[in-house]
Amino acid sequence: MDFTIVVATSVLVGAFLAWSNGSNNAANLVGTVVGARVIPLSKALIIASVFEVVGAVAFGSYVSSTLSYGIVRITVLSDEAVVLGMLSVMLSSGLWVLTSSILKVPVSVIEVVVSCLVGFGLISLGVEGVNWLNLVMIFTSWFSLIPIATLVSATLFITIQPFLTNQKAQAVSSSLTMFILISTTAYMLLYSKVNDVYALLISIFAGFLTFLTIFHYGRKTLRSKTLASAEKFLELLASISIALVSISHGASNAGNVAGPLTIIFNYASTKANAFNLSLLGYLALAFSGFFMSLGILTWGKRVVGTIGEELVTLSFSSAFVVQVATSLTVLTFARFGIPVSTTMAIVGGITGVGLAMKYRTINFKTLTKLLLVWVLTLPSCVLLTAGVYLMLRTLVY
Repeated sequence: MDFTIVVATSVLVGAFLAWSNGSNNAANLVGTVVGARVIPLSKALIIASVFEVVGAVAFGSYVSSTLSYGIVRITVLSDEAVVLGMLSVMLSSGLWVLTSSILKVPVSVIEVVVSCLVGFGLISLGVEGVNWLNLVMIFTSWFSLIPIATLVSATLFITIQPFLTNQKAQAVSSSLTMFILISTTAYMLLYSKVNDVYALLISIFAGFLTFLTIFHYGRKTLRSKTLASAEKFLELLASISIALVSISHGASNAGNVAGPLTIIFNYASTKANAFNLSLLGYLALAFSGFFMSLGILTWGKRVVGTIGEELVTLSFSSAFVVQVATSLTVLTFARFGIPVSTTMAIVGGITGVGLAMKYRTINFKTLTKLLLVWVLTLPSCVLLTAGVYLMLRTLVY
């Protein structure tokens, strides 16, 4: 197998999957605040695309390693079989995600990739080819993510929403919320990379600096008591929340492409000594982040309405709460290498707000549609990947 053809094909297929991922999941990043009419869609997508890359490079390695070697027992397969399998996984995942986008359904790309990996493991090695213990742990995390995000969102809505809607308390409540978000994000980034005490101190300092900045700006802006000033402050908060959710999404989803791609690059490096192995992981993460951001920019508007308007009608305060809850839950899972879905987290967050506002605000028809696609994803992707793998193997051999 010519390594040049292998690398070229994998790059094209990986770019397709990353682009599909970004275009479908853009709704998770900006749908709530755009649906609440707080920030223009074009501006929201630009912010999301930038910070998507940041999350991919800074945090993506934790999930990437899980998807690379934690699901299929690839060590017992030949290099050629592994490469064809990873190509099959990426191609099948991209096709399913693209189909979901055409249907305007935000899908869990993590679930898609994991399901495709299972399909490859079963068709290549049978039942013993799948690491079922890891798979059970991943599925357990998925089932726990939605209620956790729902609980976090409902709790935040009940506790801080009244202050967010009170103009006198808005600056303080927003600043405190941002303190929690920024300090948590900074600690997740620094944890295990520097001394624990330094990580905690730096995180608290970053959060406190953010608190002072937001509080000062908010008090100054809201003092005029004009509608334009209030909208300006809310747009700033929306921009920060989009950035943080995008970092979480990049961290959790870059591994969808970087995991299979790193395996293929490792194969090419071993055969041709053409790459620096120490750089492969970061190159794959940066590559994934870039094409996810490109997908957000070019076709991200396709699914935004489903999340932002059809599931639950959101005000700014409720949309902001959903963004905060999603960022906190997804980033925490991603930091510990657990591949979870931003789609599931955002739907859980919206559901939590809907329950807190009274369940009648939830569009159960849309929610049922989302859940149905998620249920169909596993068997469909298993069968699709098995078929694609057999086709590629027939073509190569």
